[in-house]
Amino acid sequence: MEVNAPPDPFYVIRSEVISQYNEIQQKLSRFHMLTAANPERKSLAKDIESECNAIIMQLDMTQEAIDIAAHDPVRFNLTVDEVASRRKWLDTTRRQVDGIKQSIRTMTASTPTLPTMADKIAKSNNEFVMSEQQKQEMIVKNQDHHLVEIGKKVDVLKEMNKQIYEHLEEDQKLIDKLDTEVETTTSRLKATQKKMMDIIRQSKTTTQITIIVVLIIILAVLAYFVFR
Repeated sequence: MEVNAPPDPFYVIRSEVISQYNEIQQKLSRFHMLTAANPERKSLAKDIESECNAIIMQLDMTQEAIDIAAHDPVRFNLTVDEVASRRKWLDTTRRQVDGIKQSIRTMTASTPTLPTMADKIAKSNNEFVMSEQQKQEMIVKNQDHHLVEIGKKVDVLKEMNKQIYEHLEEDQKLIDKLDTEVETTTSRLKATQKKMMDIIRQSKTTTQITIIVVLIIILAVLAYFVFR
């Protein structure tokens, strides 16, 4: 019975972070739809910043784990490229979350003289965040596609191994059948050879008796003429 390997903690945390990030994006969209005078806007800003802090805390813990694994990647079944890829994802995600926090703080600042500038900064940060999110989604999609292709190749190899095994079994059956036929034929040849030897021995005995009888008859004839 095969035992499934435990999931990689990095991918578990990444899935949770992506889920939390998507929730933040939904709240951020709602935040932009509200006016500055709406009390819900301020409440949403607090929730978004709190959730951003929670994500950053997870990213910090993950960063520590990756730094430890980077000293001996083989021990953790990782490659140098995979460690670098994970660090890149952490840096990109951290920038995205920091950008959201900064835009929220800017847009909820009490300074009345910068509303237009704040909107521009928020829009710029939001566009950057969306762009990075799309890049991350594309990377994940490509990775999933590669995993599917690898899975297909593994299935093909399994099928080839199965066919080879079946051919070997058929060949073994033919060899066993041939061995049985050879043994049967050998036994028959030995029996036939024994019968031939018996016949030859019997033929020799009959020939000797015939010769003796002929010699006796010749001696009898000679004796008859000699003693007559």
